[in-house]
Amino acid sequence: MIFLRMKCGRHYTILFLFISLIAGSGSAGQTTLIDTLETQLKKLNEDTTKVIFLNDMISKYQHVNSERAIALAGQSTELAKHINFDFGLGAAYRLTGVLYIDKSDFNTSREYFNKSFEIFSNKKDSRSRRYTGMLKHNFGVIHHYKGQYDSAVILYQEAIRVYKELKEEALLFLTYNNLSTLYSQTGDNKNALLYAKECLAISNRLGDPYKISISSLAMASAKSELKDYAGIDTFINNVINISQKN
Repeated sequence: MIFLRMKCGRHYTILFLFISLIAGSGSAGQTTLIDTLETQLKKLNEDTTKVIFLNDMISKYQHVNSERAIALAGQSTELAKHINFDFGLGAAYRLTGVLYIDKSDFNTSREYFNKSFEIFSNKKDSRSRRYTGMLKHNFGVIHHYKGQYDSAVILYQEAIRVYKELKEEALLFLTYNNLSTLYSQTGDNKNALLYAKECLAISNRLGDPYKISISSLAMASAKSELKDYAGIDTFINNVINISQKN
């Protein structure tokens, strides 16, 4: 999960514009994708491939139809149990927890994260380690939402250690972004800027326009709070140009 700043005045206006452009541009394509996925799902056998496909569908439905996403998560969970597919089950549990975070039902989300963590935490393969890092991040998000910032920082840093070990830069970006936002919320603007810079460096290496836009907004916000206005217009214009092109 990613947290975005929502500042007053100009920063809020730019962020609202950016999100509106993204939301408006992809709706037709998203509907076509969902229709295609539903058709493909009906053709699959009851095996590990279907569990993986269901888990992918959960993510696609998360912000389109949350109730359908929860139904798919239940379907994936039951099938994974039936065929003894632990990896798919752990992934389904984690995704279900994310869906309940979106509903601000943190107790239920924690229950699902704990179930997922039990599956992955004792495994040493890189795929399971990756999920362990993601779960640390997810637990951090719960504490972040609750305003338990010290605990959130500890969990985010634990996730970062795993991601660095595995060289998972895309996941590092998400955790760095959350840390930048957390420090902004607590008034530690130097650390907010530090992690915003980390986000920008990663997004540039990945060449991901969406991530570049998020990190550019983070940079503009943190620099503004520090009254360091040099380059802020460049960051904001960068966001506008990327959102218009996409």
